[in-house]
Amino acid sequence: MNNQWQVLAVHSDNQNSTMKFTFLLPAYKGRFLDEMLRSIQDQTYTDFKVIISDDCSPESLKSICEPYLSDPRFTYRRNAENMGIKSLVSHWNMLIDMCDTEYLILASDDDIYAATFLEEANKLTLRHPEVDLIRSNVKRIDANGIVTAMDDPSLEYEPQIDFLYNLFCRRRLKCIANYVFRTSSLKSAGGFVYFPLAWGSDDITVMRESKNGVCNISHTLFYFRLSGLNITTNSSEEVIIKRIKAREQNLIWFDDFAKTIKLDGTPLHKNRFHDFKTFYITEWTKTIVDGSCFLPWKEFSSCYSFLKKRKAITGFMEKVHLLWTWIRAHR
Repeated sequence: MNNQWQVLAVHSDNQNSTMKFTFLLPAYKGRFLDEMLRSIQDQTYTDFKVIISDDCSPESLKSICEPYLSDPRFTYRRNAENMGIKSLVSHWNMLIDMCDTEYLILASDDDIYAATFLEEANKLTLRHPEVDLIRSNVKRIDANGIVTAMDDPSLEYEPQIDFLYNLFCRRRLKCIANYVFRTSSLKSAGGFVYFPLAWGSDDITVMRESKNGVCNISHTLFYFRLSGLNITTNSSEEVIIKRIKAREQNLIWFDDFAKTIKLDGTPLHKNRFHDFKTFYITEWTKTIVDGSCFLPWKEFSSCYSFLKKRKAITGFMEKVHLLWTWIRAHR
């Protein structure tokens, strides 16, 4: 491990490699952490462990975690300096390297797991051992725990293109802590794909890990909290610029990924592939265009040149609109 990310404190020396699941928890915010940890500890399936990784938070996360460390399944560590401010994905991948169980969950410090989350996930691992990715349906909640959105029911198993079509075109709720990953598959692929701010890293990695299809826990056992404290809700100019750069890189990666998607040759799969690819490219390109007014000329020119080369997803009028938007914002 790189010395700059050395552990400052570790509580509990649990390294039980016989466990089947690991919750990897990069933590920074303390407001909902206790509720989140309690939801993990209350799991009806108990063959799991937890690595809490305090990303040099200014809050006293250690005191929040302390009551759980008497449970030998829970481990606490603290980074020597904040990783997330430089590379959130590096923190995620460092924790993945530390994982020695068959499956892992990249948890968040403010979401909630229903008590039977792992129990149902474990059943799916036994019924579908070839699958590398399990997803729980999601209810989105606000800071007060009030449900603001939820997924529709889903089939227990979906081939890759059906999963991708449903996730994006039918707009299932997208987060990361509701997934269970096969650790060996994630490690062999190099962990999560890096983009600035991790913007799109979760989606792209999920897409890649869906190669053998995806199992769904159809009844909702995960609650994704959108509290206003997330980077998703940060709309500062600096963040928007990084998002645009991330989406430019994301589209380049997507070009190669789309060629690997397995289809069964049926008209349904062909149509779903077309709809998914069109939707994905159009949505991400729109973000680059809409956010261009925040870019200095050098970065704007880079994005403009990028779109100009991608004739399949942009036309003359869109390029004119992009340039006009930028000029108006900077005159």
